[in-house]
This record gives sequence, C-alpha cells and structure tokens, in this order.
Amino acid sequence: MKESWHKNPRIVFMGLKYYRDPRTGYYYRTDYERKTKKLLHRDIWEAKAKRKLPEGFVIHHIDHDKENNLPSNLTAMSRSDHQRHHAYEGEWVGSQENVEQLVEARKKASEWHGTPEGLQWHSDNSKKAWKSRISTEMTCTVCEKQYFTPYPTRSKFCHQNCKATALRARRKNA
Repeated sequence: MKESWHKNPRIVFMGLKYYRDPRTGYYYRTDYERKTKKLLHRDIWEAKAKRKLPEGFVIHHIDHDKENNLPSNLTAMSRSDHQRHHAYEGEWVGSQENVEQLVEARKKASEWHGTPEGLQWHSDNSKKAWKSRISTEMTCTVCEKQYFTPYPTRSKFCHQNCKATALRARRKNA
C-alpha cells in the first residue's frame, strides 16, 4: 500500500480504485451517486473496525505518512483533538508571526463585537443559551433549603441572605 505518487498513482482496495490527490497527498475515490470523495484511509479504518466512523471523528496517520495506510498506522480521533495534535507539533504555534497574528485577530474581534452586528449576535446567542440551559436542584449550604440553579458548579446558596449569613460566619471564625 505504501507507494510513491510517481510509482503508483492508483491503489485498489476491496475492488475500488483510489487515486492520489497531488494537492493533499491523500488517496480518494469518487462516489458518483453521492457526489463526494471517499478517502482510502477512512475506508480502511472502517473495514478494519467493521463500523462507520462516528460523527465528528477523523482518521489520523500515527506516523504522519499519508501514504502509509496500514490499519496499524490509523487511529480515530475527534476532530478537535486531531487539530490540537497537529497545531502543537508544528513550528507555527508560539512563533513571532503567530503571536502577531493573534494580537491582530484579538483587535479585530474586539472591534467587531462593538458593532451593531456583533451586539446583535451576542443578543441572539445569549437568548438561545438561556433557552437551552438546564437547571439543577441543589441544597443551600446555610439553611438546607432545596432550590434550582443554572449554575450547579458555583452555586452554594438559595438566596443572597444565606450568602451574607455564611460570609458573616466566616468572618466571625477568622
């Protein structure tokens, strides 16, 4: 399976022909019914695992050689883990150019967030977030009353009065 582009521009796997894309270096076949490209390394992983690749996952070449499509060299990773993996191995992350680009991006983001479009985006997004927020039942640490909160990781009190009572108790014991 591991052949150079010049020697073998085509690979046959399970009776299907895959061609090497000189731009990306990956082998693919065209699925004319769905009008999509099917990647060889993904098809090999799915054949070995005997299941479809889960949504949001990609196939990673362990040795970083796109032409080494042996099943032992392929592993499934979430898309975000895969991007993080490749980002930190490169020379770009932390370089002077990268830092300058981030400074410029933060400046432009700050400007955009102050525009009417940016303010409207935040308004719409926060409304969606509150609609889908789930409240959790908690017990107040002062009066032991049951209450609901959308912030279960940081909520300890059912009311501001209980929070003030706890603060006074801490100051008294200090």
